[in-house]
Amino acid sequence: MSLESLRFGTNESTEKDIRTHLLCCDPQFSPLLSERVDISEYSRKIRERAATFEAWENQVLVGLLA
Repeated sequence: MSLESLRFGTNESTEKDIRTHLLCCDPQFSPLLSERVDISEYSRKIRERAATFEAWENQVLVGLLA
């Protein structure tokens, strides 16, 4: 991944995009995010209640601030 290959956006991700991203990132958390929250429910809440700032590569959400 290079900076040139990224596209940045706001509030574009779907609940599925967010869930997929969080599941991919889950192993990077300590303790695991999935041990602290229900990722599906958390993804829904983010989509419904938060402003999101996103990084995309080839239509895949690769970075997320909410």
